[in-house]
Amino acid sequence: MQTYETDQDDVDETVSSAVKRKRGPTMGRGLMKAGTCGKKIKIEVDPAIGRPKERVESARFSSQVGVVARDVLPVVRKWKEIDV
Repeated sequence: MQTYETDQDDVDETVSSAVKRKRGPTMGRGLMKAGTCGKKIKIEVDPAIGRPKERVESARFSSQVGVVARDVLPVVRKWKEIDV
């Protein structure tokens, strides 16, 4: 039977020196690049049909609202947890 000895100090140093890289922000980056971060997005609505004229701007707005809702609004598991 063979026995192997390892130096635990070497193992601990390699584990502690490896820093796990965290994922950066991914949602809403396109709007930040477009320069709309902190500014109001102007959306023109056609009164005849009640829909936005520019599809790109309305899609950007919808995406930004989704990002804000996920980041800010609390997640409620049960209806009983909601204060009325």
